[in-house]
Amino acid sequence: MRHALVGVLALAACAVLAGAMSLLAVGEWIADWRERLQLPQKPHTSHQIRGNWR
Repeated sequence: MRHALVGVLALAACAVLAGAMSLLAVGEWIADWRERLQLPQKPHTSHQIRGNWR
């Protein structure tokens, strides 16, 4: 499975609550949800822990 069912259903419910009235509108809302919530596109990786692991 590519995505967890709970996550997909949660995003679909949010889209419907935000006013999406068709399957196409739900899909577009989900495709743009990061921009709507102003989340970064990728996780910030500049603070990686580096050390000597044994």
